[in-house]
Amino acid sequence: RSGSVDAVASDLPFGKQFLSVEANSKLFPRLLRELGRVLSPCGRAVLLTSEESAAVLIEPSALEAAGLSLHMALRTRHCNLKCVAVLLTPCGASVGFDVSGVEDGASGPWLSWKHDKPLVACT
Repeated sequence: RSGSVDAVASDLPFGKQFLSVEANSKLFPRLLRELGRVLSPCGRAVLLTSEESAAVLIEPSALEAAGLSLHMALRTRHCNLKCVAVLLTPCGASVGFDVSGVEDGASGPWLSWKHDKPLVACT
């Protein structure tokens, strides 16, 4: 149902063992459009993929077409692979977290974000 999902977290294909970077470049824009459709107005999505495939997730035209905003892209390592975690919300939504202290390449500081306001269901 449209607008019915408050949170999505996914470890997407890296284009190494499953699919390819080229296949991800076709899959990820469709994924973004579906996220834009199903996320509630205050919903959030945290997606992890390879550094090579992440370029598709943060492509401004793909985000705009999906009605999503990029709040953060954090380079890190997962299973010794270079990867990127991205935080997306519907356009105009507040992220609800203080990410000002997050440093690129750090080992998972996004797991300790501080709420800048209580997380409550949007009405």
